[in-house]
Parts: sequence; C-alpha cells; structure tokens
Amino acid sequence: MPVQGSAGAPMLGAHTLLAQPDHRGSSPAVTPPLVTAGNGSSLLVLNGGFASNAAPPTDSYRRHWTQVGRTAVYCSPPRTAVIRWVLKPSQCIRPT
Repeated sequence: MPVQGSAGAPMLGAHTLLAQPDHRGSSPAVTPPLVTAGNGSSLLVLNGGFASNAAPPTDSYRRHWTQVGRTAVYCSPPRTAVIRWVLKPSQCIRPT
C-alpha cells in the first residue's frame, strides 16, 4: 500500500527487491508483479553487479527505460558497476 503524503510530495509506493548471488542468478532476473497507481508513478531500477550485465530492464508493457546518469564502475580491474534506470510518470500510464 502506498505511503500517503502531502499533495505533490514524493511518496514511496509499491516496491520490490531482487538480490542474486554472484554466478548463481537467474536469467532473466524477474521480480513479482507490482501494482502501481494508474498514472503519476515513476519506476526506478538499480542494477548492481558485473559490468557485463548492463542490459536495460524490460517490463510487461515493453516500455523504453532511460538510464539516469553515468554507469558507476568500481573495483580494480573495473568489473562491477551500478546503473540506474527510470520510467518517468508519463511513461507509466497503463496502456488501455
């Protein structure tokens, strides 16, 4: 259930976490379905792991996810990374 906030204030709503151990994850990695508001929602994906696993997320509506900022590569040699992906509210309107 979404957290209620004042008008226009960001709120935390539906969320999920999928964590997979190195070399033992599933492909594709699939989360349980999320129920969000019919409009006005943003969806955020944080992908942390091997830099070679840098494909953008997909969803059941086949929408285009936008990378936010640069890929944060770390460790030496640079083999791990964190990438942020977002669907903006205008993209999150459910198709009818």
